[in-house]
Amino acid sequence: MQILAVSLLAFLASPFFPALQDHFAANRAPTSAISFARTAMTPNAMATLAPSSVSVAAGFDGLNRKNGGAPGTGFVPPDVTVAAGPSHVMEMVNLARAVYDKQGSLLLRQNLSIFFGTGSDFVSDPKVLFDSQSQRWFATLLHCVGVSISSPGGCFQNPDRVEIAVSNSPDPTLSWRFYNVSPGTGVLPDQPIIGISDDKFVVSFNAYAASFLGAEWWVINKSDMIAGRTAHMQMFGPFPTLESVHPVQSLSSITTEYMVSTGAEDLGANSTTVKLFAITGLPGVSNTTTTPPNSLSLQNPITAPPFGQEPVPPCRTICSAEYYIATGDFRVQDAA
Repeated sequence: MQILAVSLLAFLASPFFPALQDHFAANRAPTSAISFARTAMTPNAMATLAPSSVSVAAGFDGLNRKNGGAPGTGFVPPDVTVAAGPSHVMEMVNLARAVYDKQGSLLLRQNLSIFFGTGSDFVSDPKVLFDSQSQRWFATLLHCVGVSISSPGGCFQNPDRVEIAVSNSPDPTLSWRFYNVSPGTGVLPDQPIIGISDDKFVVSFNAYAASFLGAEWWVINKSDMIAGRTAHMQMFGPFPTLESVHPVQSLSSITTEYMVSTGAEDLGANSTTVKLFAITGLPGVSNTTTTPPNSLSLQNPITAPPFGQEPVPPCRTICSAEYYIATGDFRVQDAA
């Protein structure tokens, strides 16, 4: 699960993120050949945050452990991910998806193994977003190829991959197209994270073999995916000094795809910086590059909260004690 919620597009568009002249572009180049330049950043003034005017019009329950998993199973953590389109809300968990209308009526509930066509293989870590620019839904899922869902320890044996789905319309209950990316045999693309701009779809993950290899991301031509063509794509990494690099979901028209990272537990017990990236160019059209990470220094380190405790009956809705969610680390949860 990704834990720390951060909204950073304002930083990326502000004077805190100066233009960088040096870029790197690589397929699977040796990581030792790539040097990241870091620039100290001192903001002149902080933005003023106004109170939100958003109000809740209605609410409804989503998937739960009784109806969310495969028959006879319950998966912890559920890895909940939710996106909203013009007329639908789509939720994905381990290991199902559900589509509702905006009033909360259930329109579809489907096992993710059926949706992605992965059979009895082990799958996990779903993600979904709705892209308002293209009016399409994008979803991903970790897939350990040829490994039973009941024995995930067998991952790494085959070319494990990230399954990618893109809808053919704004209606997620109708047809989808499917793609996938793989870091190769013996490498697990753990906890994939997705983001999007006007012309790019990006999936990032943490690559593991016998040990942590680093963050890796794939930049894919979004128009190819929407048209159902063979998609042009370019891979960057893995970079052993980076972990959990989160592509953002661009909410306004822009071709640059930004990414953000606070690191994660494989690189240390806390984080004192927020790293910012920008991807320019487009696979199949122009040279695709990623800027070296630029860093924002934090006054106080980001640390993992205390490990949690599951409330027990009869403490279901109102409890006399406080409970923490067992997050376990300090990764970025979402970015736009």
